Amino acid sequence: MKNILFIDLGSRNTKYGLFRFHDENSKNGSDILEPILVGISDTQGINLGRVVDYYEYENFINNLFAKIKNDTNINSIDNVFISVGGYNLYTTISSLKEEVSNQEITTEFIQNWISGKAKIGKIDMNKFVAIPEEYENIISILPRMYIIDSIDRTYNPFGLTAKNSIEVELLICSVGTDYKKTILKPFEKMSYEFTDNFSLAQKNTISFLPNIVNYSKALGSYKVLKDYPPFALMDFGYSTIEVFIILEGTPYTRVYIKRGLRNLLKDISFSLGTDMNEAENILNEIGDISKKDTDEYITYTPIFGSKTLTQEKVSKSILVETVIYPRLEEISKLVKAAVSNVFNLSIISNIILVGGGAKIKGINKVFYNLFETKFSFFETQDEKFKDYQLVNLYGMKESFVFKVKEDLKRNKYPALKVVNNTSSKNVIEKVWHFFKNYFF
Repeated sequence: MKNILFIDLGSRNTKYGLFRFHDENSKNGSDILEPILVGISDTQGINLGRVVDYYEYENFINNLFAKIKNDTNINSIDNVFISVGGYNLYTTISSLKEEVSNQEITTEFIQNWISGKAKIGKIDMNKFVAIPEEYENIISILPRMYIIDSIDRTYNPFGLTAKNSIEVELLICSVGTDYKKTILKPFEKMSYEFTDNFSLAQKNTISFLPNIVNYSKALGSYKVLKDYPPFALMDFGYSTIEVFIILEGTPYTRVYIKRGLRNLLKDISFSLGTDMNEAENILNEIGDISKKDTDEYITYTPIFGSKTLTQEKVSKSILVETVIYPRLEEISKLVKAAVSNVFNLSIISNIILVGGGAKIKGINKVFYNLFETKFSFFETQDEKFKDYQLVNLYGMKESFVFKVKEDLKRNKYPALKVVNNTSSKNVIEKVWHFFKNYFF
């Protein structure tokens, strides 16, 4: 029995969940994670996903651990998993290629090729060794698509025949070197050791879980999602908005724009002469922003109130029409442009909203009018994760449970590999494990 802490480190809020891991339950099919504490805390020392004040950040991590231990009466946290969004997480595209001659694409061929049982001398590894320095800390490698005879977007190649070549385009997620070291430093001072091969027998370890995988796991198992039309998940965060394309149940790619809830609050703050906290209160008081024809007024306190006038009024409809809607329209155009660069937006069946911005009432209707694509909200039966800001944290927990159960099935328990390194051999092995887990 161990205490495992999941941390979703955001620009404004850090979401955390402490769970008790029951080793014995993994063998009888029962739930292996017992929730002890789930919470949200204001992040300090971080701006736009980067550590900008290390000492403030270190104090924040120390205080967070002290708070968790105090609230739960637990003296020790055995293992920590962390997810970092914003600009700390980078993605790039690379590929594996095999020249063939009238090769029928079967599961056996894929197994032999990816696992290294087939001749792999012609697989092009140059792109891997040429990855820039900031990509050296790889935390996830996911197939993005098959390419048969230079025809891309072959999502399900089995049963086809490749006349000349088969290629797998890969999505590589990694943490920038400097940011990774800075983020881990407070944990290392608490005697936690970073590892990319987490073992359930180890203690005082910390590992990364990529948020692109967490979000996919939060939405459900691959068997449930594989038959869904392409859809997307939009994380409306404080500093950035990230969009994850989910194709056949697996992450396809990720894009982000440098806009978020902070930009909207700044617009309200500037237009009314208030601070950011008051701007957020005003946004919450507006109610459904899709209803712009109301004659109701909001009373608020400006920063520089005169001696005779300490409060002012503003029309809800005017504020939505002149401040909120224009900013959301700008955001929608930027997101549409970013997504259109990597995917055909017209075939996305649904966009699921999560993050702090998803809590704005009526935002799904506003985005629907701007995108002309269906928008809905994330739903889960787990009451502890009803808050739209906790979706990534929920996915971290689901990713951990999934990996433990899969490793148990493959008799690799208690080893749990959550991070990939850059050696060619391990790249091949990890890509093979992905195919084995999701396709066979």
